[in-house]
Amino acid sequence: MTQTPPQYNPEQKLWDYFNMDMPTEALNSTECADVMPAPEHGFVVGMYSALLVVGAVGNAGVFASLVRSRRRKSRVNLLMTHLVVADLIVTFIVIPLEIGWRTTNAWLAGNLACKFFLVLRAFGLYLSSNVLVCISVDRYFAILHPLRLPVARKRSKTMLSLAWLIALLCSLPQSLVFRVMHHPKVPEFEQCVSFEAFANQSQELAYNVFCLCAMYFLPLLIISVCYVCIFYEIFKNSKQNSERSDESDHSRVMLRRSDQRPLARARRRTLRMTVTIVTVFACCWLPYATMTLW
Repeated sequence: MTQTPPQYNPEQKLWDYFNMDMPTEALNSTECADVMPAPEHGFVVGMYSALLVVGAVGNAGVFASLVRSRRRKSRVNLLMTHLVVADLIVTFIVIPLEIGWRTTNAWLAGNLACKFFLVLRAFGLYLSSNVLVCISVDRYFAILHPLRLPVARKRSKTMLSLAWLIALLCSLPQSLVFRVMHHPKVPEFEQCVSFEAFANQSQELAYNVFCLCAMYFLPLLIISVCYVCIFYEIFKNSKQNSERSDESDHSRVMLRRSDQRPLARARRRTLRMTVTIVTVFACCWLPYATMTLW
């Protein structure tokens, strides 16, 4: 006898969601005031609060440093300013939103705010990834295809404009996915959820995979390719310089080595910075990517 596969039931999924996030005594209550956050949410709120403090202090310090050096108008300062802005969006909008959400275990701001803040939450994350891509591409062109400063600065501004535009376009679907829904048993209790936004689980998985690719895997691929090319270029130039040095007399070798020491040090610093960025980006996003695909 063939068993019929279980049907996708958004209402049951919503019910299961609330059952999972609420303590047992709240499930037997009919009062909205009794629907309180689960005890384990206290740990999550504590972690978010620590991230808020660290992110606020760190990004505020970097932003103040960039403001003090704004007269230099370098491409690096421009790119770093946009990265700090993206991180500040995450720090002062996304994290406080999560803290309030976890503390109340409910959405208290209405349907319009639900859509707006969920778009803004995704926008900050997309923008942060996109600006890191811009920094990587800028370093790639600076080392492999150096151009005049005005051309390079114009290219950086164009990339940053695209980063903001792509982040906005990728985050706008959140306004269609998320909406306020009432608890099936406690009508006064509202939550900002994504249920009933997809016809089946396959569509929901496809959307989550798209978001993850746009936010993590594609940026990681571009960043990695850029820095592999940078590393190869540095290695190739070092090898060529070594071969030319072997064919030169001793005095010319000493002169050439003296002239190239600042460049070699700068390239080593660039390599260390880029490897650090790739490693930190990959490791920090990996838990989120794993949980999304789980």
